[in-house]
Amino acid sequence: MPFPASVQLEFSPHFHEPGAPDQTRIGCRIDQSADQCSVTVSGPVTGQPPPPGPAGRFEELWRHDVIEVFLLGAGERYLELELGPHGHYWLLMLHGCRNIVSEFEPLGHTWRCGEDRWEVCVRIPCAVLPAGLCAFNVTTILGPQRFHGSYVPLPGDKPDFHQLDCFHFPG
Repeated sequence: MPFPASVQLEFSPHFHEPGAPDQTRIGCRIDQSADQCSVTVSGPVTGQPPPPGPAGRFEELWRHDVIEVFLLGAGERYLELELGPHGHYWLLMLHGCRNIVSEFEPLGHTWRCGEDRWEVCVRIPCAVLPAGLCAFNVTTILGPQRFHGSYVPLPGDKPDFHQLDCFHFPG
């Protein structure tokens, strides 16, 4: 089954840690055209400080508030798009679990951080999408307690967002 041209989710994450806020809402929209893919995420403002430095590329953004979008293709090739509330991003191509092959820059990105919610949109070239795009997951790490949540429930004693065999389409 081919990956849909448009996917829109609003969900309460399956949090790994007990005591995570059950009212948390995460949004994700993915729209593909012939030459580019737009990925928009939104999440709650937690009051955590931004990463040091100006908005833009920031390595290991997962150490801060973040929503991550994983796009899985054939042969364990996938993208990991790390997007933060203050306009920071880290866009990775991987082949095999956690094996970073390269990084890339978006065609463009916008962000806004309001009083209660934030939203980030990145546009990426379709050429960077892994061949045979077949599944995805959306994950988040939020707040001073570092709650780890996921659209797809993930097994295990410790949070592990790179469980590629658990990814799927919505529904």
